Amino acid sequence: MGKSIEERREYWQAVWAKAQKDIEENGVLVYVERNGQKVPRYNPALKVLADAERMLQKIEAEYGEAEIKEGLEAIDETLLEPAKKVRGKNTKKRQRGQSSNR
Repeated sequence: MGKSIEERREYWQAVWAKAQKDIEENGVLVYVERNGQKVPRYNPALKVLADAERMLQKIEAEYGEAEIKEGLEAIDETLLEPAKKVRGKNTKKRQRGQSSNR
């Protein structure tokens, strides 16, 4: 049989807290090794955080009476700005007709 609503809520709260902790410790941008160089990438925990928050909001909307322990807040858009700047470079190249590999 499936998990109860409270078990699902607790699971997603734990996922949200873990992703939030990762972002606090490592920041929005992380540097990964690629072709012998360190390149900036946005922290994958951002997507996990957004997914967990979306699921918690869905549970709250469907079943109500959510007592969210951590006090969920919407993800601050200013946190995502550095990640958007890193990601936007290839998009600009593609708009000019260049592939991202050139």
